[in-house]
Amino acid sequence: MDVSPAKLESHQVLGECLQLTDELIQTMAVIREMVSVDETAALVACDGDVLLHSCVEEMVPVARERGVLIRLDAKTGAIECNEAMFRRATFVLLDGMLAVLPRGGEVCLRLEEQDDCVSMKVRPGMCDGLRQKLCWKLMHAAGGSVTNCAEGGVVVLFRKASARQPLQDSLMDKRVLTSS
Repeated sequence: MDVSPAKLESHQVLGECLQLTDELIQTMAVIREMVSVDETAALVACDGDVLLHSCVEEMVPVARERGVLIRLDAKTGAIECNEAMFRRATFVLLDGMLAVLPRGGEVCLRLEEQDDCVSMKVRPGMCDGLRQKLCWKLMHAAGGSVTNCAEGGVVVLFRKASARQPLQDSLMDKRVLTSS
C-alpha cells in the first residue's frame, strides 16, 4: 500500500498539532491551579517528620515505576505550615522531578532543624517553568520560603512551631489510628 508524501506530511502535522494541544491543556491546568492557590491559608503546628514521610510514601510507587530512588532524611519536630498546601507542593515538586530524571536517578530530601527554622533541602531540584512556579507558590502558601541551593537543588525554610502550639493531626496519623 503506497502512501503519498502529502498524506504522510498531513499525518505528521496532525501528530504535532495533537502534541501541542496536549501541552496547551497541561499548561492551562497549571495556570488554573496557580490562580486557585489560597495564599491566606492558616498555618498550624504540624509534625514535619511525619508529614514529609507521608508525602514521600505516596510517591514511592511512581518513583519505583520510573526506576528512580527517593532518599529521605527527616528528623525534626514541629513546623508551622498549612498541611494541605505542603502536601500539594511536595507532590508537585516530586512529580516534576520524577518526570525528568532518568532511570537510575535519585531524589534526596532532607528535613532538619536549624537555629531558628526548619529547612527542607531537595536535590536535584526542579526544571524552570510553570510547574516550578506553581510549586514555589504552593510552598509559599504552605508557610515556606524557597531559595536555590548553591550545590544544586532547592531549600525551603519553615518556621519552627512554638512548643505551646498543639500539633495538628496529619492524615498519616489518622491512617495509623484507624488501621488497627
